Formats: sequence, C-alpha cells, structure tokens
Amino acid sequence: MKNDSHYIYEINSHSQILPYLKQFMNQLDSYLCSPFYFLLTGRKGLKVINCNDSAIIFSDHPNLEDETIIFPPSSKKEVRILDFLFSSKRYLLKKNLRIIRCNNMSYGLISQSIMSKFNLQKKNEYLLDWKYPSVTISVRSVLKMSGKNYKDLRYNINKVDSSKVVFEEYKHQLHYEDSLKLINKWCKRNTSVLFNESNLSAPYLYLLNQIKMVEGLFGYVMYYKDNFVAFNILDKPYNNMYEFISLAFLADVDFKGIPSYMRYKVCEFAKSQLINTINIGGAETLGLYRFKKKLVPSRELELFSITNQ
Repeated sequence: MKNDSHYIYEINSHSQILPYLKQFMNQLDSYLCSPFYFLLTGRKGLKVINCNDSAIIFSDHPNLEDETIIFPPSSKKEVRILDFLFSSKRYLLKKNLRIIRCNNMSYGLISQSIMSKFNLQKKNEYLLDWKYPSVTISVRSVLKMSGKNYKDLRYNINKVDSSKVVFEEYKHQLHYEDSLKLINKWCKRNTSVLFNESNLSAPYLYLLNQIKMVEGLFGYVMYYKDNFVAFNILDKPYNNMYEFISLAFLADVDFKGIPSYMRYKVCEFAKSQLINTINIGGAETLGLYRFKKKLVPSRELELFSITNQ
C-alpha cells in the first residue's frame, strides 16, 4: 500500500537542501539549483514538506513579518503537496502567502481549482529581486566586448586605470571589515519606504558570515587606488557545472566605471575556471536592470509571484 505520509523538516545547511534541488534540474531558472540561494532567501527559517520523492520548500519571508514564501512546484506531485500544505498545515504558514520565482511552466501546473480554492492570483513581483527579468551573461562575449551593443560597457571599463586595480579571492580575515564598510555606505544611500538599512544589509551580512564557515560558497574583491571598491559572492548551480550564480554584488559607484570593471574581472576569473555563463539575477529597481543590460544578456527570464493578496 502506497505511503502518502507527509513529513516536515527544517533545513539549515548546504548538505540538507541539496537532495531537494533535484526536482529543479530542468528549470531555466538556475537560481532554483543554487543551494545557497535557498539558504539565503530562507534565512528566517527554511523548511520542507516531503511526500515520497517530492517536496515543497518554504520559509518566512526575508523582509515581511506576516508573509510566507513558497518555492514553486515543478510537477503535479508537488502541486498536490502544495494543496496539502495550504489545507492541512496552514498553521505553519503566515497570513499572506507568496509562491516565488514562478514562470509560465509552474503557473500552468497550479490548477485553476487550487488558484480559486486558496484565492491565489498571478502578480508581478514588487519587492524581491525578480521585479525585473533575471539576466544571464556570456563570459566570452563580455570579455570580447565587440560590437555596438557593448559600447557602454567599453566606455565604463575605459574609465578605470587597470594598473591601480587589485583583484583577489575573498578571505574573511582580510576582507570582512572592508566589506562591512562598503555595505554600510551603500545601505545609507539606498534606504526607501520598502527597505530600511537592516533589510538592505541582511543578505550581504548573511553571506559574509556563511562564507567563512562553509565550502561551496566563494567570493572575489577588488581594490582600486588602495580603496576597497567591490565584492562579489557566488555559488555554482546544481544542474550546470559551467555556470556561476551571483548571489551578492556590491560596487562603490563613487569610483567611475568600477561596477562594470568588477563584472569584467569576475568574467576573467570565470573563464579560467572553464565557466561559460554567469546568472547575475534580476533586479528590484529599473536602474539596476539597466546596468545589467549593458552586459548584453545572453538570456533574460521573466518571473512573477503567485499570492493570496
């Protein structure tokens, strides 16, 4: 007799989340195959509800107190678990529900009966980092920078005196304090109605604390004219050994051309590791999306949320 028992587990580590990423192997959204993306986004309490060989992963929202985020289903079995979670385990969830990083495939899996049963509706994301499309760049194309499409990138990079650049692997003892100063500087300038300094700094601080303790997460930093000007923390997706996932990128805009130059240097390193593409993610703001467009994406993926609000 088939056992349809549902089990709920807390997820606290890379090794615990990894088995559940197999269900996303064929997804175009490679962030769904990044173990540290799940740990970062679910840093307020990542859980999984499991039945047989299928699961739904969920967490408290990283920024909102009254909301639960749910990672999207990738099969009909997972949709049934989603139905069970919403119906029988509602006490585990906050008042507001948000199924995140949805594409047309995941939307198509969720039947209209479930949509109406739980008052769900498709919505463009307004807060998290897929308000604007998720961008993948070609390492080789960025390094070549040929053609009119790369005009802005060439212009920005030419502003930087390469003889004054030091690019190196992130080492916690050497670079943590400088990273904190850059985070604080950036946060003070970017507070808004939606994000206070604590909201803005939280993902960076989480990753900096993780990188000193775990393997698999890695980063790079850049100094310019003896100033700490940029860092980038990356992961490798479960389903593509030739791609990097950018989890955190921060550059000091007071130094002209530095954001573009840092992306270029990371691509140089990526090429040395036989990496073909870097998924640099989406954006919460139009300005950030426009900056990413200057890298001439090889692919853009539009994502949305499904909510009960």
